Amino acid sequence: MNRIMVTGGAGFIGSNFVHYMLRCYPDLKLVNLDALTYAGNLANLKPVDGDPRYRFLKADIRDGQAMAKALADFDPDIVMHLAAESHVDRSIDVPCEFVMTNVVGTVQLLEAARHYWAELSEPKRCEFRFLHVSTDEVYGSIASGSWPETHPLEPNSPYSAAKAANINFAQCVAKDLAGHGIRVNTICPGMIETPLNRGVWQAWNDRRPQEAKQDYHEWAGGKIENAVPLGRWQQPEDVADMAVFLSSQRAHNVTGQT
Repeated sequence: MNRIMVTGGAGFIGSNFVHYMLRCYPDLKLVNLDALTYAGNLANLKPVDGDPRYRFLKADIRDGQAMAKALADFDPDIVMHLAAESHVDRSIDVPCEFVMTNVVGTVQLLEAARHYWAELSEPKRCEFRFLHVSTDEVYGSIASGSWPETHPLEPNSPYSAAKAANINFAQCVAKDLAGHGIRVNTICPGMIETPLNRGVWQAWNDRRPQEAKQDYHEWAGGKIENAVPLGRWQQPEDVADMAVFLSSQRAHNVTGQT
């Protein structure tokens, strides 16, 4: 694992992933592609400005030519795909944006990665990895406990429907490339606390009747107790650790959703 191309690396999870990987892997080189929409903020990455191992490229995953050029120029071993429109409430207001970025953008990136992979030497083909970060919301609602990964996808919003479509496209590519020893993995993290999702929760809570309002940590604690196997907030480092594992030879037989 020497060269990683990250999409959406200026967001909360993405920027934490960038910091974590550069801190833990001194020989790593990393390029960060981000369109810098509402959720992307380069201030999140100020501490790595000037690091010779790090490069930022403003680009949109919906632009297939830009993705193909980025892959050819940087020559990555791993693509870590985090770029996405997010949050359920926004997806209800602007569903087309979610389809264009989360579905069409992901397909453009997958196609660019597939063509890039086809031009690699045989040893590099076997080492190449494509990791896609999705969401547990693709499994739908549950009263308590958590869904197993084998549970059918039951999205309940344009956001989770777009993410479920991503998983299906990633699985199609994984099946196409499996005969060549190439894995495509989808990581579905649970609840990760961010200023942005707290703000979305606050807007939702403000609209509730006074008697139904909840404290943020009380609300989150109940959700975590009932639905998160880890029993705690997940951290961006958890996603990074999973990506490192899936990129290693220890996971050479692992494919699908994680």
